[in-house]
Amino acid sequence: MYGHPDIQMRYVIKQQDGFTGLDEINFEGDFTWPGQTKGRQDAQDALNGNANMVNVRDLMSHWNSSSEVQAEYAHVADYIDAVHMAVKSESLSE
Repeated sequence: MYGHPDIQMRYVIKQQDGFTGLDEINFEGDFTWPGQTKGRQDAQDALNGNANMVNVRDLMSHWNSSSEVQAEYAHVADYIDAVHMAVKSESLSE
């Protein structure tokens, strides 16, 4: 996660409902524009804490500083997904 001495944190944002397969190479503006706006919103939500109160920046920092969490989740994305799913499940049950 730390790759350069002047950069303390790198952000990895996983876009929800992103393109897959052959859609990844379709560069027509009418096709890509909705994905661009959705991606921008996902990035902003990730930095600010989204509607389900999952702040990716804090989760990444917690994963990086906790050997216990790293032992349970080998990859930070797995940890973020698990927390997100738990919060989403909790909000649906309310």
